[in-house]
Amino acid sequence: MTRIPRKPTVFLGHLERYLWACLYCHKKKVLDAGSKDGYGAHLISSFANEVILADKDEWRLTVADQIYDFLCPARFLLIDLEKEPIPDTYDAIVAFEFIEHLNDPDAFMVKAQKALKDNGVFLFSVPHMIANLDHKTLFDEEKIKTFINKYFVITEFYIQDKVVISGTPALYPPKSYIGVAIKK
Repeated sequence: MTRIPRKPTVFLGHLERYLWACLYCHKKKVLDAGSKDGYGAHLISSFANEVILADKDEWRLTVADQIYDFLCPARFLLIDLEKEPIPDTYDAIVAFEFIEHLNDPDAFMVKAQKALKDNGVFLFSVPHMIANLDHKTLFDEEKIKTFINKYFVITEFYIQDKVVISGTPALYPPKSYIGVAIKK
């Protein structure tokens, strides 16, 4: 099985987010929501006690299982995170570049809130107002903060310009909002 090709200008931002997330996943049970082919969960597996890759696309989960040697126990959860309850509880939930793809992001957030342990961390990222066929909801800074704070308490919030995480966004490439929130 070959790896999925990636565009460096997009992939570097994703990679940086997952490396950053590892700081919050040390010795934790982690759910990677919308894990796709698992490169992010693979990175997290270097630090976590257990990582669960959750996606509604069986092919992507199969690819992840075939191409990565996870460094901690890994499970693959075929699930539609908008429609089905999230089984089990987690110390951390990672939802990177996922929420904007959902038809009903509130449905996912209710399930994530229930699945997160008390004092658990919810790590999120969304792109700033990037319209495409796959994005069902567009977020600016105020909208994502308001949305996340309906379900969690944001403790850290950053702007990532897809090259580095900083307090000042670049005009190009497009920026993303990333943050850490805890269960209310």
